[in-house]
Amino acid sequence: TNVWYSAQDTVEPGVQPVENANTLVASVYLISFIFMGSFLSLNLFVSFIVDGFYSAQGANSKFDDIQYATFQKLIVTMWPNTKKVFPSAWISVTLRRLTSSQMYRFGSATLLIINIVCMTMKHQGQS
Repeated sequence: TNVWYSAQDTVEPGVQPVENANTLVASVYLISFIFMGSFLSLNLFVSFIVDGFYSAQGANSKFDDIQYATFQKLIVTMWPNTKKVFPSAWISVTLRRLTSSQMYRFGSATLLIINIVCMTMKHQGQS
């Protein structure tokens, strides 16, 4: 109920709360939020129960295996077999060699960790 009362008092950003300013909007929003959340939770729960029943029965396992094998064959036959042709300019070759090296990956990961540590130190103690 505290959330509902707080939502009723909101007017707009940057303006002090006014008591019971948006009762209808707050009520419609929170009631629809509760119904949608309940529906989603119930739907997930029922889907897990039904999936458990189907897997315990083993009803669709053969059909799923056949369908999976069919899609695997389709992917293999339809996969493009064209060979990639990379540009041969010296700058392209140099940049590709640099960005695909292990040292570049290690360096970028190190810089990322340093960035995270610096951002953490900047915001340390703030709430």
